[in-house]
Amino acid sequence: MNVQAIGVFAAEGAAEIVHVSGWFLSNVWIIPAIPAASFFAILFFGKRLPRGGSEVGIIAVGASLVLALCTVGQWISTVNGAHGAAVEPVVNRWTWWVSGGVDFTIGTLVDGLAVALLFVVTAISLLVHIYSTDYVAGDVRYTHFFAFLSLFTAAMLFFVLAENTIQMIVGWELVGVCSFVLIGHWWEHKPNSDAALKAFLTNRVGDIGLLVGVSVLFFAAGGTFSILEINTKAVDGEIGHTLLLISALCLLAAVISKSGQFFLHTWLPDAMAGPTPVSALIHAATMVVAGVYLVARMYGVFFEGMVIAGSSINALALIGGITTLVGASLAFVQNDIKRVLAYSTISQLGYMVMALGVGAWTAAIFHLFTHAFFKACLFLGSGSVSHAVHSFDMKKDMGGLRKHMPHTYRTFLIASLALAGLPPLAGFWSKDEILAGTGGWGVFGGTGGNGAYTAMLVMGMLTAALTAAYMTRCVYLTFFGRYRGHGHPHESGRRITVPLWILAGRTCPRASRSCPRAGPSSSATTSSRCPPSTSISRRSPTPPPAGPWPSSRSWWCWSARVWRSPTTPWWTGGWRRAGRPPSLPTAPPTAGGWRAWATPCWCRSTTWTTSTPASWPRAQPVPSPRVPTGSTSTASTRW
Repeated sequence: MNVQAIGVFAAEGAAEIVHVSGWFLSNVWIIPAIPAASFFAILFFGKRLPRGGSEVGIIAVGASLVLALCTVGQWISTVNGAHGAAVEPVVNRWTWWVSGGVDFTIGTLVDGLAVALLFVVTAISLLVHIYSTDYVAGDVRYTHFFAFLSLFTAAMLFFVLAENTIQMIVGWELVGVCSFVLIGHWWEHKPNSDAALKAFLTNRVGDIGLLVGVSVLFFAAGGTFSILEINTKAVDGEIGHTLLLISALCLLAAVISKSGQFFLHTWLPDAMAGPTPVSALIHAATMVVAGVYLVARMYGVFFEGMVIAGSSINALALIGGITTLVGASLAFVQNDIKRVLAYSTISQLGYMVMALGVGAWTAAIFHLFTHAFFKACLFLGSGSVSHAVHSFDMKKDMGGLRKHMPHTYRTFLIASLALAGLPPLAGFWSKDEILAGTGGWGVFGGTGGNGAYTAMLVMGMLTAALTAAYMTRCVYLTFFGRYRGHGHPHESGRRITVPLWILAGRTCPRASRSCPRAGPSSSATTSSRCPPSTSISRRSPTPPPAGPWPSSRSWWCWSARVWRSPTTPWWTGGWRRAGRPPSLPTAPPTAGGWRAWATPCWCRSTTWTTSTPASWPRAQPVPSPRVPTGSTSTASTRW
């Protein structure tokens, strides 16, 4: 049964809703099915094949990447063709079984968030597969390794496309099982098997929270597992705040364990005992980002349950802020290059969780996207170094490698600069949006957040400085000075260096346009309940009101749209005109010159307002949208 996603605007003055259709969007289940099939093919027939089954895994993941790109293209073309109208997520749902009057369904949910993760997972997995053909060549369990690498990819793709919470649990556990197998790949060595067991058992602690949270939401939402329905009911106030808070805290426990947040972060550095390609896949595109994805997908529950809008602190933001500082601090005292990167991953995951906690949903997903590529490049780069010097110890066995390994050095340096947040690399733009989303100190009109998360801003800024410092230390100890190891290091082969250059290239954005900020400061809007969530931008039914315009530090807001007054030459989410800033107008902008950038969110405000002065006129009320969870779009609108 094909079911369109539930998500409509308010009845009065509802905007046009675009119903998405397309072969790739409707048959997206094929993407995880292909690597899942390759798992069985490699497991049963891999040892009989010329390359031990690795060719099957590469072809399967490559086919999934092609289909993912087609899905991304179809989604983007639909959103661009909507001209600012609402775009529904594409939901395909089939009844699995019926028990006690409850339909247990299986299906797919495709929206902007899903297609972004489809590309990240398939692209990085393909590069890791190619890299692994050289890195684990000659391994006694070569075929076994590629079989579970394919299953790992399929499990994460299944989790990303889950239409309901039962499917999310299945994908969540499959990812955990695959990580256990791959971390303990060399199980003959006790530290490796201990690390696998530690990762498995630590994550089981958080899984209790996941099961309890899903169960509470099932009964609170009236007996449904549908992600869209749960989020819609949470935002519409149909679920009590106490139940939402309990559910959010239980789900947060699962996030803390899976995404290595303080205080259940200890398994993540020990997981470096596994092969380096596994470390890259875990830390960049699969297991650890599953927790962040869970929050983003169930954001209606977290946003309402933890009262993120208009606040200054909550459990999600606090855990993320502490984690980002703890991870960055511990990275300083590591001599093992992979453990430096492991603690760096903990810190950056804390950044993402903190961003979601302060209401900067778009910035969190943007950072997840950029971090996946430069962190995969760093891990695979560390593997290239260890491949040459047969060690991971930066102090004892490395140094001066930039002369011997120029390709590895250049790609590692580019990825390190992106991680440190230097412009114009991708890490700068995503981190900048997270810091802006905290709301700042309110100077110069604020930075456009959902609250006044000053403590989170301070933590984020300190972490940014620490990140630059420990990556400088890492690069210096590895590639500068004299070589302190034994033997003669050499550059890795093309199967290793080509994926490194592709990943390094993804850290350099084609344009410096970043994601929209979370929205205006709470003092500047008519309602503080405006999460910058997953959603839709559309044309305003009315132009901005006639003058007098507010001063240069005042905001105008219509529903989910925010503009800076035209005296500011550029501001994300603000009025902008090419060339020098014009004088303050006394009438609404005319077509052709001015541009408004949408900051999409759920919003219950319905009137124009300004921060000062109170005597300025207001326009007539206009309807605000009720946005379906999961659809992403950012568009510009001209009057």
